[in-house]
This record gives sequence, C-alpha cells and structure tokens, in this order.
Amino acid sequence: MIKKNPYIWCVKYLVAVVFTSLNVSINAAESLDFAVTVTSPPNSPQAQTNAALDTVCNNLTTDNSGSNLSQVCSFLSNATLEQSTLIAKELSAKTNTASKTLVSRTPSMGSSQHGVGARLSALRNSVKKSVLNSFLPNAKSKLNAFGENDGGLLSQRLSAYINAHSVTAEQFETQTEIGYDSTSNGLMAGADYRLLNRTFIGLVAQYYQTSADLTDVGSAMNANQMGITVYSTHFLSDRWYFEGTLNNSQQQIDLKRQINLNLNTTVLNTVAKGNTDSQQFGVYLGTGYDIPLMFGFNSVISAGISYTSTTIDAYSENGAGNLGLDIDSQSIPSLTSLVNVYLSKVFSTSLGIVIPQISASWIHETESKEQLIAAKFVNNDQTKFLFSTPTPDPNYFVIGADLQLLLTHGRMFFLKYTNVRRLRDKEESSIIGGFRMEF
Repeated sequence: MIKKNPYIWCVKYLVAVVFTSLNVSINAAESLDFAVTVTSPPNSPQAQTNAALDTVCNNLTTDNSGSNLSQVCSFLSNATLEQSTLIAKELSAKTNTASKTLVSRTPSMGSSQHGVGARLSALRNSVKKSVLNSFLPNAKSKLNAFGENDGGLLSQRLSAYINAHSVTAEQFETQTEIGYDSTSNGLMAGADYRLLNRTFIGLVAQYYQTSADLTDVGSAMNANQMGITVYSTHFLSDRWYFEGTLNNSQQQIDLKRQINLNLNTTVLNTVAKGNTDSQQFGVYLGTGYDIPLMFGFNSVISAGISYTSTTIDAYSENGAGNLGLDIDSQSIPSLTSLVNVYLSKVFSTSLGIVIPQISASWIHETESKEQLIAAKFVNNDQTKFLFSTPTPDPNYFVIGADLQLLLTHGRMFFLKYTNVRRLRDKEESSIIGGFRMEF
C-alpha cells in the first residue's frame, strides 16, 4: 500500500477549492443581465453612478431603445473594467461635488479672514494710542484713544470705505472629487459709525463672482453672490475688545457638465446644464487682547467662533437627454473655532502713519463629516442613489501680511495678502485692498 504524502494532499485540496470558488463566481456573474464593477470608494459619485446604471440597464424598456442611455447600456454589457470606470466617471455628478466645495469655501461674508475681518482689523489699529500719538509726537499731552483729537484719526464719527477682493484656488483631483481652478472676485462697500467713543457699528454690502474650470475639459461652474453683513466692535479698555458679525447672502449657480463617451462606433458628446440657487447665513463672535512688546512692536491675540449654514436648492440638468441628473437639495453646516495672532509696528513718516502687520490663524472645523447627496437620472425614479462629498479639512492655517497707511482727517489705505496652509487637496490664496475716509 502506497502511503499518501499529507502535504501534497493539502495542496491538491486547496487548488480544488480555489477553482470551485472561481467557477461559482463566474457562473454567478454570467447569471446577471448587467453587472459592472468600478474601482472607486463605495460612496463616491463614480461608484454610485455605476450602481444606478446597473439598475437602469437591467430594467430598460423598449421605449428607451435608441436613446443615449440605451446606447450606454448596450456598450456596458460587454465593456472592460477600465471602460466601465471611465463611463461611470463621465456620467457621475462631478460638477455637484465641485459646486458643494466651492459654495461652502466661497469667502464667507462675515469671515474674520476676509473683507469684513480686514476692516475690523484696520478699525482696531486706528484707535490704538500708539497710532494716535504718532500724529503729534511733540504734543504736550498724550491723546486719549477714544477721545476727540482735533482733525486727527476718528475726528468724525461716520466713515465709509470700499474694498476689492480676489481669491484664487486650485483643487486637486481625488477619488471623490474632480479637480478645478477657481477665481472669486468681489467688491465691498460699507460704512461704520462710532458710538459712545468705545463702540463701532457697521453695515456692508458685498458682491462676489466665482468661476471654476474643471479639469474635465468643457465642464465649468459660475456663481454670483450678493449679501449684507452687520458688524460691531466694542472696546472694554484700551487693549481688550469684543467683535461680532452677522451676515446673509444669496448665490445663483450655473453648472455645465461635459459628457464625452466613445462607445465603439458611436461617440456621444453632449453637455448637461443645470442652474440652482444657494443661501448662506453666518454669525461670528470673537474677542482679543492688545499686548505691547519691546522695540515698539505690538501684538494682538484673539479667538472666536464662527457658524455658517449653507443650503443649495434641488435642480435638474437639461440638454443631455436621459443622461442628465436630478440632484436633491443640500444643507451644509459649518462650525469653526479660530485663534489669531497679529504682530505689527507703527512707523511715523512725513506722508502719514505706516503700519505693517503679519498674522497667523489656526482654524478648527468641527463639522468635518462627509455628506450624502441624493440623485437620480432624469425621468427615471428607479435610479435614485446616494453619493458622498469630500470631508472638510478639520484643521488648517492661514498666514497673512498687510500694510496700512493712515492719513489725517480719517483717510486710510490698506492692502492684505493671505495664504491658506495645510489643506488636504487644495491650495488657496487671496488679496484685498481698499480705501476709507471719514465724513
């Protein structure tokens, strides 16, 4: 009797199990009318679009024969994995994830990092004793930061200003979001009034125009934003202050999604267009303390909390037949805490007071969760699916440098540059300049 080698027997057994499993998997796949696998995260727009196509193509009726969707399904029945992935990407809601990111990252009208924040910073500098005293260095007595100063700064209670603002950003493509280059340009016009010497209140109207070109050639997004912001600063002492803003804005968004499909002998080249509205409400509260340093330098340490609620209305794409998508409404909350450090020095010149300043801010986003958005192919209720948007960065930094020129009779010019650091897949910078005068 020949003795069997147990190791050889085990190898043969494992080989038999593997071939049996492969055979079962192949038979199961062949039993499906339509099945395609896309190598993307389960909740990505590509993977969810693929799952929806699976349902649509399995339930396609003769009424849809000859349609764009029918041609896609016919091609996918024998497509390779690479071809299926490309088609799912072309048909996915790529412009929607971009619009969500752009709308939520458009400069918040009450943000301490943008126009109103720059105005509040300039306002604080204009009432510092070190600045006021620089106007009359040989005066018999030092000026009170909150008193009248005979033609110097803040001799009038009412002032008006206008700012121009530009933000550029680059979003790198990921598995859940298409890449794009965007530019936001805006104007702000406002006025503030000094109450009781220690309190300032202001109102500003703002307009932003945002355009983005997606890395997918032919796809783009444009948005127009208008809104108002109410703000206030109150000084408890020469060094300690509180500030706050309240803002509301509306956006009109136009989306264009290019669809290019090469289906062997058929080429589908069409554009799905959509337009929707967005609303944004925000509130910011902060406090800071002025700390004089050696050699004439001055620093300010401040902290605050900001809440923004953004909604995007539901919309339907048109122009692409039954390859268009219906996108449900979205709600995007944002709650951030921030810590700011400013370092400045006052220089008295024959032209006026020059104040260079550098700043650094740390922002922490508490609502750093992905969101699920519902969508379906137009005129097809069987295809409703959910896809996720990219998660916001939980922590990032903003560094900045600005220059302020203060003249007599309350006139002031300023220029500020900021750069956002440590964003996961994005680069962003902004520049803002403006002029202010008293009445």
